[in-house]
Amino acid sequence: MDERLRTRRSGSSNWKGLRKGHEAFRKGLRWVVNNGHAVSFWHDLWVGDSPLHTLVHGPLSIWEDTLRVCDVVEGVSMWNLSILSLDIPTCTQVAIKAMLICPNRSLADKRVWDIVGGLAGGGGVIRNHVSEWVGGFSRAIGAITSVQAELRALKDGLKLTIDLEILNLEIEMDSLVAVELANSITTPNIFLSTIVTDCRSLIERFELCSLKHIFREANGCADLLAKVSCAQSPDFLSFSIAPAYVLEALAFGVSNATRFRLISS
Repeated sequence: MDERLRTRRSGSSNWKGLRKGHEAFRKGLRWVVNNGHAVSFWHDLWVGDSPLHTLVHGPLSIWEDTLRVCDVVEGVSMWNLSILSLDIPTCTQVAIKAMLICPNRSLADKRVWDIVGGLAGGGGVIRNHVSEWVGGFSRAIGAITSVQAELRALKDGLKLTIDLEILNLEIEMDSLVAVELANSITTPNIFLSTIVTDCRSLIERFELCSLKHIFREANGCADLLAKVSCAQSPDFLSFSIAPAYVLEALAFGVSNATRFRLISS
């Protein structure tokens, strides 16, 4: 092949575009962790938007350098970050602790292409048949998509309700996608399969349980708890009594007042 032709082809706009596209694709590759056996704790991209080794100062020991994600988990999502000699930023620790990982899971880790969501929080309210406060919770989740955050909040709410020994439950959520995923009998995409499976398993533990969608305007109390949770510490709080900042929204929820919502036809 003529050397000049090879040079022109290598510098063509098509090849330049492909190289740029490959770089964008490479940057978007990350791990979806299920059991943590295939994922390097420090060097793979699995939480946040960069590998963890870029967030710490100081050298890693030979032992720490080879840690897999499963090596830092005991049981189901019981993170043992105390074994690490270097400090991970608090916001990243919150994001890690919000992840649901079980080393004994048969479902393998997968490398996929994704775009990381923004900082998110979750919250929920448990009320009895006359709308009285029974319990509530809020959780700082970290960098995650909105649907993942909604499903994590659903799981937290289900677990809290089970702890309160409630047998019959009506669930209302303002995320239509999360409701449809939990109610469906099909398997969702790889990013959501683990958390959706966990939610379905918890729902089956109730004698009676229904899950339906409502608009955000009718879910103001839970929405407030979720917004406040983004900056809270510790990452999870439960409330036996309603916190002061939700009292107005709670009162509106039990009143006959209405709000208008514009929807597309």
